[in-house]
Amino acid sequence: MQKKLKILHIIKSLGRGGAEKLIAETSRIHNRDKFEIYCIYFHQRPHHVIEELKSCGVHVTYFQAGNFGLLNQISRVSTYIKSQDIDLIHAHLPWAGILARLAGYHHEVPIIYTEHNVWHRYNKLTYFLNRLTYSMQDLVIAVSDEVAHAIKPFESLSFKNKNPKIITLQNAVDTAFFTKNIELGNQIKTSLSIPNKAFVVGNVAVFRKQKRLDIWIKEATKIWEKLPSTHFILVGDGPLLPLIQSMVNESPAAKNFHLVGIQHDVLPYLCAMDLFMISSAFEGLPIAMLEAMSCKIPIVSCQAGGIGEVIEPGKEGFLCTVENHDKLATLCLQALQDPSTLVLMGENARKKVKENFSLDKFASQLETIYQGTVQTTKKTAEE
Repeated sequence: MQKKLKILHIIKSLGRGGAEKLIAETSRIHNRDKFEIYCIYFHQRPHHVIEELKSCGVHVTYFQAGNFGLLNQISRVSTYIKSQDIDLIHAHLPWAGILARLAGYHHEVPIIYTEHNVWHRYNKLTYFLNRLTYSMQDLVIAVSDEVAHAIKPFESLSFKNKNPKIITLQNAVDTAFFTKNIELGNQIKTSLSIPNKAFVVGNVAVFRKQKRLDIWIKEATKIWEKLPSTHFILVGDGPLLPLIQSMVNESPAAKNFHLVGIQHDVLPYLCAMDLFMISSAFEGLPIAMLEAMSCKIPIVSCQAGGIGEVIEPGKEGFLCTVENHDKLATLCLQALQDPSTLVLMGENARKKVKENFSLDKFASQLETIYQGTVQTTKKTAEE
């Protein structure tokens, strides 16, 4: 029997962010005759995906550490790699990527890193350490073409004289699960005292500066001023929750806002939405947007990161530039006031996701990448 490849995911936390959810989703459908999946994380977060990982056979290990403390875990992670006979490391997000490169450096274990962002958005220390360790990995997976184009090799600060290959592999979603269900949506509307026929504009996001939810609240209020029957659902939580809650309370449309917190299952809330509005300053490729599209929800968004690579204006939704975020309300109203176009854009959105962003296709591509990277490393070692 062929030996299973042992794949180790390294990530800072296992909260319900896009990267974390994607690990859980792909782990669920990977070929278990060929792969054994491990995962190390360092931050405890509420509403995590740990049980979901364990339920599909992933070996989950927790090493407690803060951001700077991650670097103190190098020896511990290195020992784990050796003791478990890991064949490949797949790191996610910058600090886990830095740790993975340093921990795996002496083991000749191939390292893959998924980059979700453009480097100039990182703080100076994160940026510097990314540069310093960049060539200590074998492959970089960019979640969008914009991210891929923004990544540059920095040989002058390298420990190894090599430039890792960069490929684009866009995020994916389980289209069989994320399917519009009117009954589920109506149940959420009833629970939130939203009339069944009222339009609902929503978003699913971590409440942090990048998402510009203060702008989201302002644009939503402008929509309400023109269509006062419209309701607004925000799914999520984060450090800016007090600010967002305060802004909602001060809005004249306060009664039409619904902050429902982090949800283990976002599908019912998506099913209650007619439009998905994104106000982010920057993005990689938001999985929540793909989940919404899979549920036939058109997108109105700032053209941040990979969003502009997915949404064709007038087909799956509408876009404005990041700087012209004050057009979001106008674009939402344009969609909401033309129900037939709203329905058509929703159909187009699901079609695009099914054709280009299916989870099965993504997992298959990832497995091919894993196998090819391990084989290349073994061949190089033999030479």
